[in-house]
Amino acid sequence: MTDLRAELQAALGATYTIERELGGGGMSRVFVAEDARLGRRVVIKVLSPELASGLSVERFEREIFLAARLQHPHIVPLLSAGEVVTLPYYTMPFIDGASLRERFDAGLLTPAESLGVLRDVARALAYAHRQGVVHRDIKPENILLSDGAAVVTDFGVARALRAAFGTKGLEALTQMGSQLGTPAYMSPEQAAGDPDVDLRADLYSFGVMAYELLAGEHPFAGCHSAQQFIVAHLTEEPEPLMPRAGFEHVTLGDVVMRCLQKNPESRPDSANALLEALDSAPLRSTSGSSTGAASAALRHPPPPAVAVLPFVNLSSDKENEYLSDGITDEIIGTLGRLRSVRVAGRGSCFALKGTGAEPRTVGQKLGVTFVLEGSVRRVGDRIRVQAELVNAADGFQIWAERYDRDMSDIFAVQDDIAQAIAAALSARLTTPPAAVAATPAPPSSGEAYRLYLLSLHTLRNQQAPEALRKALRFADEALALDPSVAGAHLARALVFNNFAVYNIELPRTCWVEARASLDRALALDPADAEAWAIAGQVAYTLDLDWPAAERAFARGLESGPDNPVLLVRAGIFHRLMGDDAKALDLTRHAVKMDPLSVWTWTIAASNYRLLRRFDDAEDACRRALDLNPHHGLALTMLGGALLPLGRADEALEAYERAVALTGGALMPQMGICAAHAARGDRAQAESALARMQSDASPHPAATWIGLGLAAIGRTDEAYPWLERAIAQREIFATWLPAEPYADVLRGDPRFTALLRQMRIPGA
Repeated sequence: MTDLRAELQAALGATYTIERELGGGGMSRVFVAEDARLGRRVVIKVLSPELASGLSVERFEREIFLAARLQHPHIVPLLSAGEVVTLPYYTMPFIDGASLRERFDAGLLTPAESLGVLRDVARALAYAHRQGVVHRDIKPENILLSDGAAVVTDFGVARALRAAFGTKGLEALTQMGSQLGTPAYMSPEQAAGDPDVDLRADLYSFGVMAYELLAGEHPFAGCHSAQQFIVAHLTEEPEPLMPRAGFEHVTLGDVVMRCLQKNPESRPDSANALLEALDSAPLRSTSGSSTGAASAALRHPPPPAVAVLPFVNLSSDKENEYLSDGITDEIIGTLGRLRSVRVAGRGSCFALKGTGAEPRTVGQKLGVTFVLEGSVRRVGDRIRVQAELVNAADGFQIWAERYDRDMSDIFAVQDDIAQAIAAALSARLTTPPAAVAATPAPPSSGEAYRLYLLSLHTLRNQQAPEALRKALRFADEALALDPSVAGAHLARALVFNNFAVYNIELPRTCWVEARASLDRALALDPADAEAWAIAGQVAYTLDLDWPAAERAFARGLESGPDNPVLLVRAGIFHRLMGDDAKALDLTRHAVKMDPLSVWTWTIAASNYRLLRRFDDAEDACRRALDLNPHHGLALTMLGGALLPLGRADEALEAYERAVALTGGALMPQMGICAAHAARGDRAQAESALARMQSDASPHPAATWIGLGLAAIGRTDEAYPWLERAIAQREIFATWLPAEPYADVLRGDPRFTALLRQMRIPGA
């Protein structure tokens, strides 16, 4: 397989130095590079092979240079174009800021800010249309927010593609299913495949985006696939905007609904009409109820959002890292119990460890208003903890404190800090800071608590079997000294959860151990969201008790509605139960709360895959791999997203990398088998299957061996393995009702009988 990054770097020579890959979608791969001559960062987008096929690179470059003449404060300019391994690419400046999609999904825009964004986009459209350039793909992902302004990216690219394809190439492109646009925001004429759309297509897309921004949801929110969106754009009428937006602005409401007219002739004549409407009247809140995001923002400001950066270990002994990390973990957990504070996910906070990121950067990356920083110094049996809460926007200090305590008071310190933050933010809270879930009683033994923190640190940072056993030993030693340390019981449960998920020990036995520890943990701390997450998983995996699992996840969401670990696990559960809408909502919320976590993006990708949202699954995997290119599970899930999209070669490459990184895990090995089968290479598929069946581990993952057999048509042999997987209580066996790899078995009475064994309601 070609290493595109290396090829691109060779083509660019010394002009640019590629820093990292950002990912991209189906149309391109995106890289960030340093411009050596000007000392600035640029974005390089390389078109996908499918899109580049039949394209004239010479014409594409010529059109990009013409588009580069677009110079406007609200348009990201195009800089240059070229070719690498027959794939065209183009460059533009790197914009340090979040996309409108990210800000909107995080609930961070007020109505006034939304209108400001729409004004900026309308100004960009008005200018470009005067130059005769139609964007053709206006959507929140192509609007970047930086320094209080909105800028539109990829202006002129669609025109360059059209010119570079020519009439014959465009016909082929349309047959491939690409109308050079995004289905959710595509005008009816684009959806119908009209090659001669004009500026009014952009006005339609602007109307869809404005409606979503002001009403809080897409005008065709019930659609979940590209085909559904296309049908809706062609045939359905959205509800009027203003009753849903929650504020009075009749002129704006009228012009947005005109933008959404099916007939281009009925839309406004130009983007200037949009500007006139946006400037025509002030906002006035309505008194009626509304479900719109703008209305909610007017009446109920979102709670303050806080990121807790990992406290710095200032001790001379670096082994004390467990202490600074542990205190950070505990503060995140304690703050997460405050009803009126949103806390960024632990994975994202720890992703910034040691980066020296400024508060403003943290605020932009994590969508938070405040940043908590601190340090821990241990000298003998004394510790000094310093903490500072700052405003992410300007770096101004809001609160600071120093704690000098005995080691036996570690537990009290994190609780004091959390309560002090609540008091410091009290003026900004929408409910009193006292509205907090109960915290567990302090441990009677400081040494027991220290051992618990060691267990947690080991568990969070290493997943190898020997490391998990070490974490288990620390937890057991802590509980021997003090059985009341709730966190140590949870640590035991997490160890056995990992033993079961990765088949390190017999899963059924591990789930029994995990449940016993969870019962004790929840008896001591009934508000621990993460404990409820694992309890729900144990209930449906071990006991096949789906109602009990649903109660556990509901209890967890009551305690920690923003906890990413809980959200993604609950998302998978609801997918298996058939509640796809709830599964999707939970998954999306998880990645909003934890946008820099490799684990959260990877598990989100697994749920997108189970939901058959393979494009979303690919995007989630790309985001995970942007954060860690060597993450074996993310590569495995990437293969699982690409294979159903018909991209077997790319899937095979991802699976092979995953096998190398995971030491031969059976899940990606099964993917290799399925990818070879999809490519029609029976011999290679059989060879991959033979390697799987020769696995010498005491408890091989029967689910994947069974699905590997099914992938190459050896169905009769697959069922005994799948029966074994259910008997062993393998967690991935519970995925069978939704698992895409099991599609080859659907309709077989034996498969139906297999699902009945799992007692899933409705299965």
